[in-house]
Amino acid sequence: MPDGCPALHTPSAFIHRKRGRAQIPCKVTLVREFDAPPAAVYKAHTDPDLFPRWMLPRAIHLQKMQMDARSGGRWSYACEGEGNTQLSGFGVFHSVEPNKQFIHTSEFSFAPGHPTLSITRFEDLGGGRCRMSMREIYDTVESRDAAASGIDGGMEETYERLDQLLAASTTYRRRDGGVSAPFRRAG
Repeated sequence: MPDGCPALHTPSAFIHRKRGRAQIPCKVTLVREFDAPPAAVYKAHTDPDLFPRWMLPRAIHLQKMQMDARSGGRWSYACEGEGNTQLSGFGVFHSVEPNKQFIHTSEFSFAPGHPTLSITRFEDLGGGRCRMSMREIYDTVESRDAAASGIDGGMEETYERLDQLLAASTTYRRRDGGVSAPFRRAG
């Protein structure tokens, strides 16, 4: 296996044992701060009415979506990108703690047979601010690198769209009118 990343056959096999210690194969952690409380940022990630308003880059058009953000609930979407490229993804929510965290698996059409385990946490920073950390665990280095190739541009654009959505809501706008910091890769 490349770079010590095992081939995984089920989403539950993401953590393997090596010399008696649990090992996490191939991971990426992203951290972003928002000028909105955790409840607002969490809701934008799990509400089927809000999620499509920000989640994809503008050049990709959502065709259909399902989201049932509860433990055991499923999510899926299909979309069309530049040049009529068809993209889709699906997964299962394994654990959901409203306004705090959710854990789900994902599999995408550009990497069939390579599920990802995602752990997304929402930390209250006080003053109407939130820090979101997203840990993505991949089955191979290749699947991690394939997913990471779109993170810098596409993901940043989607979270800028979320900033705009949150700022447009008077419920979530901060008094000082600050702007959320861009994603940064954690140590």
